[in-house]
Amino acid sequence: MAKINVNLGLCSYDIIIGENVISSLSNRLEKLHLSKYQPVVVTNEVIYKLYGNFLKKQFKSHSQLSFIKVPDSEKAKSWQVLFNVLKTIVSFDKGKNIFLVALGGGVVGDLTGFVAAIYKRGIPYIQLPTTLLAQVDSGIGGKVAVDLSWGKNLIGAFYQPKIVISEIGFLNTLPTREIRNGFSEIIKCGIIDGELFSLLEANRSSILDVSSPKMLKIIKKCAQLKAAIVEKDEFDSKDIRIALNLGHTIGHAMESAFKYAMITHGEGIALGLIAESIISNKIGILSRKNLDRIISLIVDLKCLPIVRKTIKIADIVSYLPYDKKNKFGQSRLVVPSKIGGVKIVTGLDEKIIESSIKDALEYL
Repeated sequence: MAKINVNLGLCSYDIIIGENVISSLSNRLEKLHLSKYQPVVVTNEVIYKLYGNFLKKQFKSHSQLSFIKVPDSEKAKSWQVLFNVLKTIVSFDKGKNIFLVALGGGVVGDLTGFVAAIYKRGIPYIQLPTTLLAQVDSGIGGKVAVDLSWGKNLIGAFYQPKIVISEIGFLNTLPTREIRNGFSEIIKCGIIDGELFSLLEANRSSILDVSSPKMLKIIKKCAQLKAAIVEKDEFDSKDIRIALNLGHTIGHAMESAFKYAMITHGEGIALGLIAESIISNKIGILSRKNLDRIISLIVDLKCLPIVRKTIKIADIVSYLPYDKKNKFGQSRLVVPSKIGGVKIVTGLDEKIIESSIKDALEYL
């Protein structure tokens, strides 16, 4: 088991990682003074069938456990689903003290956290991430949001959970595509932390095995990296936390252009990492050797989408102006400077961006 504290003053919380750590849930909730609150679990039908009855047994000190099921896709982060969840919560609440439980991947976590942030100006919530991607990235840090048609996460807040419990046993039921989905975010962390990147390179033939002893080490290193960055820049205002957006500017635009239907978030990020690395090489920041290392690891771990549908470069580029990192009409992009470092570049020539996206798509 690993325990990582995210030190944010009054908003501090622990990340618990390991096998069978979910069994300590009831005791941990009591220490957080949540044992008298009524839990409302937000999840989807797939996760409910897998873990609904199991989770009921973990809430030993609670007389009632309510579930809200949302769609199993990015569509759950819509205005309509958000409103429906809020209406359901009101019907459960009726003067009781409730707290929310995000049981699922990044979509469920983002939606649940945002609901917790805005309902009654903020109620407690906890994260029980069931996907690799959520355990290494989206379940940590308190960025919560829903989407608009113009782009991802355009309505959001910073709202920290009371605890994150990353039960590695949950990963055993994930399909291979979901494991690879998570590894895109792990590779992103590796580009920021060169030691992690070297670990992934050295073990690329076996690293996708979630039962490997190295899985705990990988999840722990990613969580430690994100916790350390969030502690320095909780509200993404100091150009420190922006490093975690590596691959996400073009990655989010890719997802939007594909209408969230044909590629996963991790697959979009994999394409974004390649495109942004190519940009960095073209403008003389990233060496060709390190570019090849990044592309090789992404391709070898098969993190890229399996779609073969032609996508117009113009469709992808059309979503870039809505990226949240842009300031005063000027684009801001995080690119790798080396294996173990990133850099912010501004005011890029659109032709360089377009040609780099085109080059990245050649790897599909």
